[in-house]
Amino acid sequence: MKKKKNGLLRAFWYICMAGVFALGLMTIISTGGGGGDDVGSGGGGTPTLLDVYDYFIDTDLAGEYLTISLTDPPDTFTISVKTLGRWLAGTFNRVTGAYTLESGAERGASIDSDVGDTLLGSFNITVIASLQIPPDNFPTAGSFEVEYGTDSTIVTVVDVPADGVTLSLNGGPAQHFTWAAFEDLFGSAADDWQQRASLSFLLLEFMFEQLDFVVETLGFIGDHEDELQQNITVTENCDAFPQGAAPQGFLEQGTHALTWQDSSGNGEVGGGDNFTWTFTDCWDNDPNDDFDDLINGTVNLGSYTEVVDGNNRVTRVGFESPEGVVFTNLVISEVEEGPPGTFTIDPNDDVTVNNGFTIVFTE
Repeated sequence: MKKKKNGLLRAFWYICMAGVFALGLMTIISTGGGGGDDVGSGGGGTPTLLDVYDYFIDTDLAGEYLTISLTDPPDTFTISVKTLGRWLAGTFNRVTGAYTLESGAERGASIDSDVGDTLLGSFNITVIASLQIPPDNFPTAGSFEVEYGTDSTIVTVVDVPADGVTLSLNGGPAQHFTWAAFEDLFGSAADDWQQRASLSFLLLEFMFEQLDFVVETLGFIGDHEDELQQNITVTENCDAFPQGAAPQGFLEQGTHALTWQDSSGNGEVGGGDNFTWTFTDCWDNDPNDDFDDLINGTVNLGSYTEVVDGNNRVTRVGFESPEGVVFTNLVISEVEEGPPGTFTIDPNDDVTVNNGFTIVFTE
């Protein structure tokens, strides 16, 4: 049974939408069809995917930044994430599902945690040694710096005396935390500098969850290309509550639906098109867990790019400027089961995501 976390920390444990789809895919769409950004056909047939892609994420969409809002009564907090320089960047291994996050002066994010009620102020995260992230696991190497005013906290991934991190404030002695203890610092009674370090990592985790979300979406589009071209929208059921047991005001079984907009006007799914996910009371139930998430809202994925070179290889794919990936009041609610068969939702635990990012995978 999973322990319920404090209202701040749980925000970053429940915003992973890839699990909603249960696709089991680690592929990138390769339609090979027409469209605004398709280049060449390499002689026809299904385009070849590269084993490894570079990726680039930019959270600046016409001056609007990705925001996460959450409540810890009586306060309501909103955290904005703005990429430093232009990009968060790294590599994605399509075969293994592993990521890296590159280091550099402009590789990180500017965080404002006081957009709503006062939380931990504004601070910067800069990757100073490339983070190595295996699939569905914590980083195995790397480090990043959290800068707040004149304070500098170095967070270093370590494997001794146990897997986790060390934290060092302004060059002081390193303090070791396991991964669980490190994540639990945010929203606790720990010193603010430690909470900022923990929040920084949770935000980086959140961004990698969005990478997974986009990869899963690309795979979903590829698997349902013909159905989208025929029906425009593909709708699938989410998990169902037992009959008569849905929380008050919610459907017994919700849905998630992907809608295709043929923005290129060529009648085929491909470059230049737009897509929209619509989540309606979409419950993702883990039978081994008493706390699960339920999602409502929309995610628009626009300015779809797909480039196939003369050798029939997909060399660039993603959702780029000006549209990108945009959340519109996407609300993640926490469903609690207790006693068995009784399900409730506390609206004070809702988390709302708005705005978004552009993302591209390229050779």
